[in-house]
Amino acid sequence: MSPPRDDQLRRSIEELRSEVGLIRRRAVSELARLGDPRALEALTTAATRDVELQVRQDAARAVEAIKGRISIPVEEPGETTEQWSGRVLKGASSHTGEGRSGFERTKKLKKSDMSPPGMEPPPVRSSAAENARALEAARNRTAQDALAPRKQLLDEALQGMGIPLEQKRYGFKLMVPLLNGRRQFVRVGYEQSDFESDKVIVVFSPCGRADPKHFRWALELNHGLSYGKLGLVSGPHGDEFVMSATLLEATADPAEVRKAILSVAEKADKVEAQFSPEDRL
Repeated sequence: MSPPRDDQLRRSIEELRSEVGLIRRRAVSELARLGDPRALEALTTAATRDVELQVRQDAARAVEAIKGRISIPVEEPGETTEQWSGRVLKGASSHTGEGRSGFERTKKLKKSDMSPPGMEPPPVRSSAAENARALEAARNRTAQDALAPRKQLLDEALQGMGIPLEQKRYGFKLMVPLLNGRRQFVRVGYEQSDFESDKVIVVFSPCGRADPKHFRWALELNHGLSYGKLGLVSGPHGDEFVMSATLLEATADPAEVRKAILSVAEKADKVEAQFSPEDRL
């Protein structure tokens, strides 16, 4: 097997552990395409334990394709998106100020968990000198010069996902399809800079009316988010919760941009589904 194929296998197995259902489903599709027996254990786990029904079904089909079987046993569904959202909201509304709301902590992964046996870790992607050159190049380019590389980065990040990009004054508008059949508006903006005047990418999605009784819940939820944070903005419809994530533009790569976009979209929709039953676009 060639090194690029090994890298893709390793990357996809790692992405099966993502908190974002769309990323896990994409990883299952890639592992099915590769057809490598080393992915069987990870795919079998996804087929029996993933919280999203669609991911479980896709993983089961991938296992069948690799093993040449007709079917495999599938356990009862775990916690669905709706169940997760209901549990979180219940914790927020019933919170009395004593103790914590009971959010589960994200499992800490060891390096040994991230790669199949016998596979070496990938080489360091970039050096400090390369990052410095990227920062300098980004500082010196004009807004017009930045359009093409920004569009290319997003195209690579969302390749194969069928998510159209609509160019806006602030950057790009995306409508991200979710596993539950809903869609979530996500804005990718380039209007902000950090403390050294380097441009940052802000991935942003509104997610429903903000009620003061949910503020403590929002702060506790932030502690458990892998990507992004839940914030508050004042708009024409009053105070709203917004989910956002920030990346350094000069050194951002397609993988982290994709994860930030999909994570913001999925987490924002889970919050929005509680405060706005209709699918707001």
